[in-house]
Amino acid sequence: TRELFAEQGWRESFSWIALFLMVSSAAIQADGSPEAKAEYLPYARELLAQMHFQTQDDLKARIEPAQKLFDDVKQLATEIIRDTCAATK
Repeated sequence: TRELFAEQGWRESFSWIALFLMVSSAAIQADGSPEAKAEYLPYARELLAQMHFQTQDDLKARIEPAQKLFDDVKQLATEIIRDTCAATK
C-alpha cells in the first residue's frame, strides 16, 4: 500500500486499506475487550459511511451488480473450459 501511495496509486491502495480495516475491525469486534470494541468500531463505521454503505439497501445495491458480473465471468469461464476440452478430444 505504501508503494502504491508513493506511485500515486490511490485507487488501487484503497481496496487494500479498506480490506485490512474491515478485517481488523471484525476481529476486534469478535474477540476484543469492550474498550477496544468501542474505540475501533467508529473507524469501520466511518469507512462504510464514506463508501455509502450505511444501510442494508446500500449494501444490496452495491452487491447486486458485482454478483451479476461474477455470474457472467463464471459462465464465460465455464464455456471456455468446455470448448477447450471439446476441441482437444
